[in-house]
Amino acid sequence: MPLWRKILLLVIFCLSLSELYEELTDEIHGWVPTDLEAIGLGKWVDQIQPWYDTYLDFHEWLDEVLPPGDSDWIQDEDYDDHDNGEVTIQLSDQPMGLNQSEYFTMSKVPRRIRTSKIMYKVGQLVQISSSLHEGFPDVYRENEGNPTLICVIIGWDKKLKAPYLWIEMMYGSDFESWLLEPHYALICDSYSGINEQEGDVDQQGLLTSSGNLVTHVVEGVPYVAQSEIKLSSDHAPDFRLLNPSTSIFFTGFSEQEFKYIMKPWLRKKYPKDA
Repeated sequence: MPLWRKILLLVIFCLSLSELYEELTDEIHGWVPTDLEAIGLGKWVDQIQPWYDTYLDFHEWLDEVLPPGDSDWIQDEDYDDHDNGEVTIQLSDQPMGLNQSEYFTMSKVPRRIRTSKIMYKVGQLVQISSSLHEGFPDVYRENEGNPTLICVIIGWDKKLKAPYLWIEMMYGSDFESWLLEPHYALICDSYSGINEQEGDVDQQGLLTSSGNLVTHVVEGVPYVAQSEIKLSSDHAPDFRLLNPSTSIFFTGFSEQEFKYIMKPWLRKKYPKDA
């Protein structure tokens, strides 16, 4: 069976379930259940609601189930992709030693769909929650003249993508509440002008050579939850990050949009952020 027929059948199936869901909710609104019935109904709604929310966004669903290239027709008409959706990035272009990783935003799969859950874009300046500063390399620590740690977004994941051990150590026993939250990779302002740290971070970004935990920092790149950052506004209009790593990801800075301009290889990974 051709792929388009399979997609059509699945669309019809999803729409029929959506219609059934709406009819059931209309019936429920006019019905006064007993306490026991209300408890059972509440459990059923709690179970079906996440499924319904996920499949209601058809474009996001397509991006998840189809291989790269098969859903290019859902992109904007002005998006020119000569590789049919396949991201071709030289390993040398994927910095920070995470070239072949599927974790920490370093996957080469394009983020062709931006859902409403993704609040920020690659290239935007954000500031990090002060509670995270303790585990950052000293070069990223705020100094007396710069009380706020400002960073630029270099990538995002729609949900947390990291090794289980890293997740457990970063978030503890409450880690499940963080799994579905968008996460961002950042490079931050370094008042010494370098992007280095003492000791070497292992492949999972957990420990320095001295054995000290490096919180949320993977090979020099902070990887943090969306709720732990916010758009930066506490800086002068001519502010620029003092970090040479910006040249790896960006070609320059747009004063009009007040964001960094992505290099072509990064723009190809995040076409909706350009």
